[in-house]
Amino acid sequence: MGLSRQVLRKIDDRLRSESDEERGVWMAKVPISGATKTVWRRYCEAVGVHMGQGVAILIHHELASVVDEDSETLSDRLKVRQADLDTRAADLAETEKELERQRRALAVRESELAERVRDLEEREHNAGVVEHRLAQELMTLSQIPPTARSGLKLGRNDLCWCKSGKKYKNCHLRSDG
Repeated sequence: MGLSRQVLRKIDDRLRSESDEERGVWMAKVPISGATKTVWRRYCEAVGVHMGQGVAILIHHELASVVDEDSETLSDRLKVRQADLDTRAADLAETEKELERQRRALAVRESELAERVRDLEEREHNAGVVEHRLAQELMTLSQIPPTARSGLKLGRNDLCWCKSGKKYKNCHLRSDG
């Protein structure tokens, strides 16, 4: 017996309106004879459940049968879902391991890069020091007169010692003088 969604929705609405949401308990009066109640009590005692729990179990089974699912089918579906969740959890764990491996590799690469940057900065500093010393030596050499540099005295019309191609008188005579 299959019920439409509309009928099931009405059943749900009616059950919710009659239930006590705060306690999670639904109090209901069941019209049965005294003999039926006595038999039900003995049955529940034999099974080991309270009478109210027994009614709840019956209601659950009845609703499951209305929607064409028995407890075994529900159990099988739950097992399939649990297996799917377990598979997803394993995949997630593998993904997390891979991410951690990549994070470690990235940290190593960043460390190597930082070391290379330090080396490069040190080389640039050393090159700057060397350039500064060379510039000082050139300044010192340019301030020494040509006679002291070469040991020979240049004449005014000789080519300049700086190899500019100009005569000494037109190039460095004034600055050397």
